[in-house]
Amino acid sequence: MMNMFRNFMVRFSNTNKWLLNYQTRKQKERQLRLSGILENELGIEFYTVEGLKELVNNLRTIKPSSRCHVIGSGWSLNETSKFISDDDFVIGFNQAAISGIRFDLYFVEFGSQQELEISEKQFKLIKEVVSEQTDLIFFKNVWARRNNLDYIRKNWANHVHYIQDIPTNCYNPRFLRQSLDIFLKDDPIFMRQYSSTALTMIKLGKDLGFKKIILHGVDFGGEYFFDTTDFEDENNLRKYLPSRKSNNIYIKSGKQDIHSTSKDLFGLKYSLPYVNEYMVAKDVNLYAATSNSPLSKILPVYQEYE
Repeated sequence: MMNMFRNFMVRFSNTNKWLLNYQTRKQKERQLRLSGILENELGIEFYTVEGLKELVNNLRTIKPSSRCHVIGSGWSLNETSKFISDDDFVIGFNQAAISGIRFDLYFVEFGSQQELEISEKQFKLIKEVVSEQTDLIFFKNVWARRNNLDYIRKNWANHVHYIQDIPTNCYNPRFLRQSLDIFLKDDPIFMRQYSSTALTMIKLGKDLGFKKIILHGVDFGGEYFFDTTDFEDENNLRKYLPSRKSNNIYIKSGKQDIHSTSKDLFGLKYSLPYVNEYMVAKDVNLYAATSNSPLSKILPVYQEYE
């Protein structure tokens, strides 16, 4: 019955917009309730976007660059990692630290028996690699169905910080801009997410005050950087990868494969032009890190503008 109601609502612009706003309100209520439970049980503090910004601003007194690099896991990262200056701010997530890049802010999102190997490998990557680089490590998507609160409480606990976040949905590609307008709305409390973590990090980079955001390894498909023959694993970081046959997340990709977030008409590839338009209006410039990535067909290439 609920699916029938939703399918009817998303057919029309006004009712689709009402539904998206209604869901956003409910997601906020749910996240506040969930974070309240964890805070009462464990004393774990959930940071707001403003709270995270304060932490980042403290770090930026040491690294005052206006440039922020967002590190994805696509094949082009092997070419572009050398373009990152020690003075720049670097954001990574999930398995990006296998690249050997040093990070200032990092996000993880797996914690359950359901995704046990990924959860365990990600925990080891954080504990043995990323925590040696930064204290700004955050668990996002606590509310995701794949995650389990008991597992997070027993394993991740106080090894990471936690962020208040909510998802934004899109049910009808004809009304993609309605979803993106909700996603891009200024929100001092919740880190708003949409489609892919790369998009979420773009929005967060803007919220944290960066004026130049350079995207690495956002190639819409093809191999992961750690699957290519030119990946130089000098520090044996591939050991933090989960088995490629035992999970549905890091399935080994071929050169012609399309990433799941780029297949749909409301995914990353179709959302970026509008997100870029919005960012330019906010005096924030987005860049592709290399002309060799398909991303350069949407965004200007950083090296060509510097």
